[in-house]
Amino acid sequence: MHDRSVYLHDRFLLRRTPMQLDQRNVCPPWRHTQIPVELFDLMTAPPFMSVRLYRLHYEILQFYQFMIPTEEEHAVRQQVINRITNVINQYLPTASVDIYGSYKTGLYLPMSDIDLIVHSKDGRQWRPEELEALMLVLREAFCRHRICTQEGIQLLNGATVPIIKLTDRRTDVKVDMSFNMNNGLRSAQLILHYLEVYPSLKYLVYVLKQYLLQLNLNEVWTGGISSYSLILMLVCFFQTYYKKDQHSFWSSSLTPSLVYFG
Repeated sequence: MHDRSVYLHDRFLLRRTPMQLDQRNVCPPWRHTQIPVELFDLMTAPPFMSVRLYRLHYEILQFYQFMIPTEEEHAVRQQVINRITNVINQYLPTASVDIYGSYKTGLYLPMSDIDLIVHSKDGRQWRPEELEALMLVLREAFCRHRICTQEGIQLLNGATVPIIKLTDRRTDVKVDMSFNMNNGLRSAQLILHYLEVYPSLKYLVYVLKQYLLQLNLNEVWTGGISSYSLILMLVCFFQTYYKKDQHSFWSSSLTPSLVYFG
């Protein structure tokens, strides 16, 4: 058990470190990842596929298996959510807290934020003056209960969707709490639906999200693209090319999907 804990800790730190490869480090860490037996049904190479394309397909599977959250990592994030929810319930009993975004869909990177929706239990929208007051109350409450530091929390109450951004002081996990937003849960359910319709979707999402992260293009307010927009682009791509007469072509290899999407 101790060896497993050390392995998980080292793997977590490695995945949170920017992956920059050079001539001295030509073998990325995910190439050492074992592929589960249940994924081998995706690895039947069609006769027209070259060895290089097949290797890329295999490496995409390795990268996905390397990057997906472990049960321990998932539990740590759930603990962060529980502590934040407890504070909100104590200081704002008329509010409900729901999870959406990549944590809800399971498509989050090690550095991804946790996205929460804080909304009124009776379904009404808070007025701007109400929202400003309750966000100030929550900021003080989070600091008082040592969820975050004064420097680790930011209120964006002037945005179209008011947000509290904070960094959990125990885990360094970043959390975004949105207010007066009712479409977040529907968007998460839509993504979960598409993940069932297109089994290859999750593999490409991880590769492209990490690619955008490396280029600092993963934040909308800095000129990048959101994960939700990226997934919708991929869904549109699959809807266009994932036709019945080509089903075996697209399901047999991830390489054509990545190449043609790019």
